Amino acid sequence: MWQRLIARPVQPGDATNWGGSPPSDVTSSSERYAGEPGETWAEYGFIPEGQEQTVGVQPFTLAGWAACLDNVGVTTGFAELHIFELHRLAHFVAPGRPGVFVSASVRTRGDGALWYSLTLTVPADWAGSLLPVLRAAAQSGNPTYGEISYAARLRQSAREVALNRDGDAGLLSSERLARGYSWLTVIAQDLGERLGGVEALRDSGASPRSRR
Repeated sequence: MWQRLIARPVQPGDATNWGGSPPSDVTSSSERYAGEPGETWAEYGFIPEGQEQTVGVQPFTLAGWAACLDNVGVTTGFAELHIFELHRLAHFVAPGRPGVFVSASVRTRGDGALWYSLTLTVPADWAGSLLPVLRAAAQSGNPTYGEISYAARLRQSAREVALNRDGDAGLLSSERLARGYSWLTVIAQDLGERLGGVEALRDSGASPRSRR
C-alpha cells in the first residue's frame, strides 16, 4: 500500500479537487476524499498531547510527513500515518472498510521515550491472515501488547473500549500490565515471565509461544 501511495501521480495533499471541510472537522459530512474507489489514500499528522480534540490529520504528502516526523522525540504527542483504499468518495467514517486500513503511529514523551503502534483493520473473513503477521512481530520486536479482536479501536484495546479506559494510559503501562485479552493476545516478554513463563501460561490454556 505504501508503494501504491508514493506512486500516485498526484499525492493526496496536492490534489486540486480536494473538497469539503478540513479533516479535523469530524462533524462534517462533506466530501473529504479526492479519488476513485479502490485508490490508495493516506492522511498524517502530529497531534500534541492534550490537543487530540482540536488537532487532526491532513492529506498525505512526502514532504509533509517528513516534517511531521521532525517532532518525534522533541514534542510530546503522536505522529500518525493512516493508509487505506477508498471505499467510496466522501465515505467519512472508517474510509477503508470493508477494505484494508493501516495505521502506524509513534508516541513520544518529554523524557524521550518512544512507543510504536501498528493497527491493521481488515474484513472479518481475513482475520486469519493477521496471525502470521502478529506472530512475526512478536518474535522479532517483543512488543508490549498486541491483539486480534472485533472491538478494538485505533488507540484502545477491546478491553479498554469495554471499560471506557484511556488507551494512552494503557499504552504507557503496558510493560507492567496486560491491556486486555482476546482471540490472540501478545504480552511483553518480561510480563509473561512474571506470570510464570511459557510453561505456566501453557498450563492455563493460553497456548503461548515463546515470545508471547
